[in-house]
Amino acid sequence: MQQIIPLAVLVVQLLLTTCIAYSEEFALPLEGGSIIVENPAFIQHAHDQDIPRLTFALVNATSDSWSFLELKFEIDGTCDGEHRQWSQKIVTSLGYFADRQRRRDYDELSIPLLGKVKGCRTERFKVALILAENAKVRIDVVTGERVDLVARRNAEEAQATEQRRIMVVQEAERKEVLAAQEEQRRKREVAQAEERRKREAEDYAKDHAICVQVYKRTSNKKVSDLTVKEEQQVRACQLLGLYQPR
Repeated sequence: MQQIIPLAVLVVQLLLTTCIAYSEEFALPLEGGSIIVENPAFIQHAHDQDIPRLTFALVNATSDSWSFLELKFEIDGTCDGEHRQWSQKIVTSLGYFADRQRRRDYDELSIPLLGKVKGCRTERFKVALILAENAKVRIDVVTGERVDLVARRNAEEAQATEQRRIMVVQEAERKEVLAAQEEQRRKREVAQAEERRKREAEDYAKDHAICVQVYKRTSNKKVSDLTVKEEQQVRACQLLGLYQPR
């Protein structure tokens, strides 16, 4: 005898089935806990249209906030009975509260697929965490590579401090070299000035000695009695201010 199931029970069973299909939860292990993806949905049905809109809730079940999260969604479905696959990468961030889990709703329209999902239905999701970063660490979940951002910042700060120290030392050395060059230039100018003074003194002594002799030879002569050479010598000594007894 076939059992007759009441209509109310059928409605409840249908609702439960739909809830299970669209209430998947993915716990993605991460430092200090996990990132939870709740209720992912892709093909949205509105106004007799099938819209490629990826929606889900993201829950932070770790002990830290995350400034960068990259997730990959692989979606299996059917379009008019034919199997289809879609893939989308999502980049987002997620804060943290010490007293409760941080939740963030995500909603993104896939522009390239507009008009291309008519008659399509979502059947299954695969969600993978690709990359995660916070103030302390960057984790490549695919390769397992971890970058200690605190250590890197400390190293960069130490390097910057060392570079500044080197620049200070180099600047001090540059100034020292410039000061030494300036001192050498000053000494060279002093030496050159002294050399010029000596030459001028020697030249003056020579001219004075010559003019003394010219004066002795010509002082008792009339101008008309001077030879052309003597007249030239007298004029030269007068111009130098040396035609006088000393």
